Amino acid sequence: PVVDLGDIKQGYEEDDTENAVQAVVSELVQMGIIPIMIGGGQDLTYAMYSALESVGRPMNVVSIDSRLDFGGDPEVNTSRNFMNRIVLHEPNFLFDYTNVGHQGYMTDPDTLELLERLQFESIRLGTVHTDPKLLEPVFRNADLISIDASSIRASDHPASTHAGPNGLSSSQICQLARYAGLSDRMMALGIFEHNPDLDDRGRGGHLAAQVVWHMLDGIFSQTGDYPKCSSEEYTRYVVDLPGNDHEVAFFKSSRSDRWWMDVPIPTSKKSNKDQHHLVPCAYEDYQEASEGQLPDKWWRTYQKLA
Repeated sequence: PVVDLGDIKQGYEEDDTENAVQAVVSELVQMGIIPIMIGGGQDLTYAMYSALESVGRPMNVVSIDSRLDFGGDPEVNTSRNFMNRIVLHEPNFLFDYTNVGHQGYMTDPDTLELLERLQFESIRLGTVHTDPKLLEPVFRNADLISIDASSIRASDHPASTHAGPNGLSSSQICQLARYAGLSDRMMALGIFEHNPDLDDRGRGGHLAAQVVWHMLDGIFSQTGDYPKCSSEEYTRYVVDLPGNDHEVAFFKSSRSDRWWMDVPIPTSKKSNKDQHHLVPCAYEDYQEASEGQLPDKWWRTYQKLA
């Protein structure tokens, strides 16, 4: 069932609102319920993220945003720098972070370099336009998804202060929402920066509802093939990489035709309890490895495991 639990009223202080969101999300997640938040600033992503700490395992966060929300004054928390708090949060349980849809002219090259040093990733808006199917593995591995409504072009979603002429189309954001719903891992989702006061004839609210519908459609279409089932349900492909005496194993699900690749756990880490050694990938990653190139996603994951 889908239930509208009402509104969280804005607190007297920002911390009051944050604490309320964190308490509600934490309670729902512990009950096995997927909370969907609509509205408020994207800095509330931090409250949702900190609510997942009680789960007790590393988390993967995906944001959909035209900008990278890092930097600025570390003493001032805003929707433009909330990722600072997530990355620096103690205890640190952030394993992976990916942003989808950044626009080059809104992005500081130094921030892109920072993401690279942290073994994180940001995918340009142009990639979403060219082949959105390549983004499915990104959402398949996500625990928390944060959508900035201003990443949608203003003609499709006018109800956002920072909406611009370029951005995701309504059909693209709905497709990404369905990918989010298909994830066996997803625990919470937020649609932020939606301002009803700016909503021309309710089009923004209408689109937000369709985004939620597509996410629910994804949930109801889940195949349950995240790699915790019998190995007989997967076909294993092994690729020998020339010149470096290494091989990469890929697994293809017989249920959904989706792909994963195996990242070996460094010997010193093998005693750890929960290891992300099977990483969602696309058929194109298998093709890349077959041509002798180690996929970037494989290398980034290995570096983090090490």
